[in-house]
Amino acid sequence: MDRHVLMRDAAARWINHCPGLEVCGIVSGTVQAFHAVKRLQPDIVVSEIMQPQSLGFIRELHRRQPGLPILVFSIQDESLYGAQARKAGAADYLMKDAGGINLVEHIRSVLRRRRNRPAPALNRAP
Repeated sequence: MDRHVLMRDAAARWINHCPGLEVCGIVSGTVQAFHAVKRLQPDIVVSEIMQPQSLGFIRELHRRQPGLPILVFSIQDESLYGAQARKAGAADYLMKDAGGINLVEHIRSVLRRRRNRPAPALNRAP
């Protein structure tokens, strides 16, 4: 989710040109994002933080979908928002000035960590 159309479109093009990655949905608001996540069931969400209130979206999405990794791709300085975004539930934080190649590398890294996470233990009665 990114409110800057040009940035959103450029990021989607970068992602779609990478083998094994495909953008399954693009939205510009929180309500649309919650509906899209429920409908599309993505492997990862890439989201912007425009202001401190945006952390509420990250927190609520993480609460609703705790296994869904969220990558924050933001113009906001990581030193100001990185730790807060991770505390809210983001798996990673990347500043937009890092560019498209780094965005794709971070997406792949977050997805690898998700796949390498051990499955939860099942409690079975004897």
